[in-house]
Amino acid sequence: MRKSLAYALTAASLFLISNLFPIVTISTQGLINSATLLKAIHTLIQDDMWIIAILVFITTFLMPALEIGALIYLLLPLTMGRILPGASIAFRLLCLVKYWVMVEVFIMGLLVTITKLTAFASVKPDIALGSFALLMLFITAAVSNFDSRVFWSEMEKLQGNQADSI
Repeated sequence: MRKSLAYALTAASLFLISNLFPIVTISTQGLINSATLLKAIHTLIQDDMWIIAILVFITTFLMPALEIGALIYLLLPLTMGRILPGASIAFRLLCLVKYWVMVEVFIMGLLVTITKLTAFASVKPDIALGSFALLMLFITAAVSNFDSRVFWSEMEKLQGNQADSI
């Protein structure tokens, strides 16, 4: 469980970096433009591409945030010998969102786009691109190291200890 928590905390840090810093900087004919993921989503909305903007937001921002948040909500108190209310809801949320986290699809699409754009403009990958790639690895590691049987076993032990102390 501690490994999964460490990976989830690292993923949370990478998630912040990935969304606060630009992904790529594009320069062509003297014009320079860099964009964060949220700025790209905003641009899609302005260009009346609502459905694509919503899908990008859900699969690359909302669902990873929920998955990382649920893991930390479940594991951090558990490692300190506590149980927070709503743990079963957070566990169900974790099971639900894992099918919607598609950071790896985003990274692949972004790399293809960058490759195609290099014919027309100078494209420089920024810090968020590498951070997204690492985020994908750390989310996968966090979820892979999360054993639900061990989690519920630890929860039962803690609940038994709390019942004994009353």
